[in-house]
Amino acid sequence: MTSPDFSTVSLVTGFLGSGKTTLMRELLRDPALKDAAVIVNEFGEIGLDHQLMESNSQKPVLLESGCICCTLDGSLVETLENLHRQRRSGTVPPFRNVLIETTGLAEPAPIIHELFDNRAVRLGFTLNRVITLVDAVNGWTTLDRHEVAVRQAALADTILVSKTDLAPTDAVERLMSRISVINPIARLLRVEKGQSNNEALWHRLDDPIVGEMTGWSELSHRAMRPSHDGHSAHHDHDRIATAAVRLTTPISLAPFSAWLEQAIAAYGDDLLRIKGILNIEGRTRPVVIHGVQRVFHPPVELNAWPDSDRTSRLILILHDIEPNGLIRSLRQALASRE
Repeated sequence: MTSPDFSTVSLVTGFLGSGKTTLMRELLRDPALKDAAVIVNEFGEIGLDHQLMESNSQKPVLLESGCICCTLDGSLVETLENLHRQRRSGTVPPFRNVLIETTGLAEPAPIIHELFDNRAVRLGFTLNRVITLVDAVNGWTTLDRHEVAVRQAALADTILVSKTDLAPTDAVERLMSRISVINPIARLLRVEKGQSNNEALWHRLDDPIVGEMTGWSELSHRAMRPSHDGHSAHHDHDRIATAAVRLTTPISLAPFSAWLEQAIAAYGDDLLRIKGILNIEGRTRPVVIHGVQRVFHPPVELNAWPDSDRTSRLILILHDIEPNGLIRSLRQALASRE
């Protein structure tokens, strides 16, 4: 079996006690992930000792499930380079997927930045999705007290609300509503008794582009409200503002790129996330952009539109930024292209 040309990367994050350990144990037993490489901070955190076929924690180890597991030693890119080199040499079995578990206090953004690093891209590692766990029992208080927990939710593609069987139904509903305001484009799933819907969670995991398309076919029903060209719908919560923008006419790439560069220079790390599908003048296929703070993944031209909607759609997830001024500057940039 030859090594694949790419590996999709999924980041599993969440605040202390949110259930990451339980989720990782469950995932490592799933046959769908038998060809995965798993990167953790410490083996002891997920209790793998009884599953290990080798015991040297300084090197990748092969689990009984077939997964490869290693600890994060140095930078993430260096760890990925080592795994890639060992896959090429046959030291470890071929793998198509990579799971990375963060610590409970980790902000996802710096890890995402490393995955956008040219070295990681050149080796074929593609960020597929960010999965954040939020504890249904303590999640509301955690979001109140810890800004890192809010950022973990804001940067997610999929949010798992864990321990829903231990919390009152109305409390779970209120928490899920709050999370939906913080991040209206994330898929929101419940976890009961430590069991997640793995089929829904990992659908088309090995597709290197699925992460870029996640949610766009549903966006008009969730984050987008009916609006005219360039107007937005936005909500403010937990110092996070989420703005949704729809542009019904094709846009010129040059002024849009210039506006984006100016926004990055002005706001930097407070641009938590910008994700968009664009209808570019002169092109028949859509272009997807995806950035976190100051770092943007290279634009991707999809083979086809994910649905019948041909409008450009942008989601801006902002920290301490008033969104209307930013969107107004976008409208002005596109209007002055001549």
